[in-house]
Amino acid sequence: MNQVWLNGRLASDPEGGESNGGVTYAKFAVALERGSGDNKEVMYLDCVAFRQTADFVKKYFAKGNGINVVGSISVRDWTDQSGVKHRRTCEILVKQVSFAVTGRSRSGGQAGKDGGEKESRAPAGAAAGGDREPWDD
Repeated sequence: MNQVWLNGRLASDPEGGESNGGVTYAKFAVALERGSGDNKEVMYLDCVAFRQTADFVKKYFAKGNGINVVGSISVRDWTDQSGVKHRRTCEILVKQVSFAVTGRSRSGGQAGKDGGEKESRAPAGAAAGGDREPWDD
């Protein structure tokens, strides 16, 4: 089983577009904290969402917002010119996202890029997900 659950903050605003096949996507990094005090470490995981989940992320999330992510780990294997095998964890393929409860914003709105709240809000408890990957078609 290849499934991960992440709870962190967006390290940057989601960036997105449309693939050559017409599938919308959103790429973003999630900052995850480990430890506490002077021993606190932060790691950043790259994530990519597709279709409705991508649209949801681009509409309702911005840098610094708390986010819950459910997805799978994408791993790439290759052999270099010398015949040496390599493996690299590439990114998290996002299946679902939801709002994380955080101490930064208690108003229920999501902060926009300028620090103010975005005009459109998702319903309370909103989440997006269940999209099939572009290669499932």
